[in-house]
Amino acid sequence: MNQPFTASLLLYPEGTIPLPALRSWELLWTEGIGGCDAFSLYAAPPADPSRLKMADRITMEHDGERIFTGLVDETERSVGPQGSALTVRGRGMAARLLDNQVEARLLRRVTTEELLRLYTAPLGITAAQADAAAISNFSVACGSSAMQVVQGFCAHAGLLAPMFDASGRLLLRKQRQAAGMTLTAKNLRSAVFRDQRYGVRSRVKLTHVVSGAKLAASNPDFITRGGRSEAYGQYSGSVTPAAWRTAKQRLDASRLEEYTLELCYVGSVRVRPGTVATVSLPEFSVEGKFVLSSVRWNGSAQGSTTTLYLRKE
Repeated sequence: MNQPFTASLLLYPEGTIPLPALRSWELLWTEGIGGCDAFSLYAAPPADPSRLKMADRITMEHDGERIFTGLVDETERSVGPQGSALTVRGRGMAARLLDNQVEARLLRRVTTEELLRLYTAPLGITAAQADAAAISNFSVACGSSAMQVVQGFCAHAGLLAPMFDASGRLLLRKQRQAAGMTLTAKNLRSAVFRDQRYGVRSRVKLTHVVSGAKLAASNPDFITRGGRSEAYGQYSGSVTPAAWRTAKQRLDASRLEEYTLELCYVGSVRVRPGTVATVSLPEFSVEGKFVLSSVRWNGSAQGSTTTLYLRKE
C-alpha cells in the first residue's frame, strides 16, 4: 500500500533524508496576516540519525502532489514504550523573512521588483507571482524584519498580505482568488460560528502632529449594533514608514475576527488560505462568501481531519 503522505528533509548544503512512514502530522497554512505556516511530524527515526543536525528545509507531498515547503526549526529524538521516534517541527518559508532584520533605509521610489531584489532575493526567497505596484518615500526603520518591510509595502501599495505557495515561493497579489467551492455540512464533524465584539473598533481617528490634518474611518455596522470602541493616534512626516497604517487600515485590522467560522471536516480538504469560498450552512443561518484565513490538517494512520478557519469577506 502506497503512503499517501510523504516528507523529506533537505540537508545543508545538499543531501536528502526521506522520512519513514509518518505516524502523525499537523500542518498549518495561513494567509500571511500576523502568522506563519507551521508543521509538526512524528515518525520512526531515519537509519542514520547523525545527519539530522544538517536538516535545513522540508518538503511534503500528498498523493504525489507537493503541498508544503518549509524550514526545519527543531528535530527531536525520543525513546518510550512504543520504541524510538523522531519529531520534526518548523515553519513555512515566511520564517526566513521573519527571522532576519534589516538596516534603516529611505527609498524615494520602490517597486515590487525592487522590493524583491532588496529584501527577499538575498534570503533565497523566489517569487511565483508578484503583481506590479510602487510606493514613493518608503521608510524602513532599523531593526525591522524583512517580513515587516514586505508586509508594509503590501499594505500601502494595495497588495494582499504576502503568502507562500506549496513550493515555498512568495505570492504578492492584488486580488483574492475564488476557491471555486461551496462548503456545506457534508463530512462536517463540527462547526463554530463566532460573533466577536471585543477588539473591534467603531472609529479610528489620526491627527497630523504639525498640520493638524485628520484621517478618520468608522464601522457603521458595528455602531448600529451598539458597539463603541474609539481609537485616537497621531502621524507625522512626509514619508511612509513600513510600520505605519492609515485610519482605515487600522479599523479593518480590528475587524478581521469580527465574524468567523471554524469548520472541521473528516479527511483532507484541498483549499488554500487567502481564497474566497462560498459557505452554505442553513443550520447556522450562515450563507455567503468567506475568506479562508488558515487551514489546519491533522492526521495519523487512523485517519485525518481538516479544520478551516474563515472570516466574513
